[in-house]
Amino acid sequence: MTEASKAGVALLDRIEASRFLGPEFLLWLWFESDRGGGRVAVAEGAFVELWFEDALTLTDAATEVRLKAPTPTATPEAFEAVRQGKRPQVAKLRLTEGTQSWVFTYRAETAGWSGVTVPTEFAGDEEEGFFERMRLLEALEARWAELWARFFALRTSRAWSRRVLPELRAWVTRGGPS
Repeated sequence: MTEASKAGVALLDRIEASRFLGPEFLLWLWFESDRGGGRVAVAEGAFVELWFEDALTLTDAATEVRLKAPTPTATPEAFEAVRQGKRPQVAKLRLTEGTQSWVFTYRAETAGWSGVTVPTEFAGDEEEGFFERMRLLEALEARWAELWARFFALRTSRAWSRRVLPELRAWVTRGGPS
């Protein structure tokens, strides 16, 4: 095997070993949104609103649960699926910052978005509209990166096992905020 092949295999091994992070990120977002009444901190003193809308898919190694409801994360079935070891894989989300709101589907396995709806349609010419949509997508990407950074910093800290996991487990057991 060549050095390039070995490096490729090592990269694939690292990706596979960290595949759990996407579903954990979605579960953490659900937890944070639920206990914050939709508000999730993106940085010290800065918040966005994040809501799970219309569709949620949870899976484990053997089975899949697809929930379709106005707020699928508020259903008893969603919490029961998590209690059974399933993790969110695909979620339709609404992220709102100020007066701007984006709706999109997020896939945990690929960390990818699809079906993104930007806050406004620009009324100018086609070129100006294109650049305005790109600016709005960049704003969404920046907020999403802040959420990921906050999650990753927490996930790799001692606070994850000492504070967050016990709170998350209690939240799942209760079926939501108390």
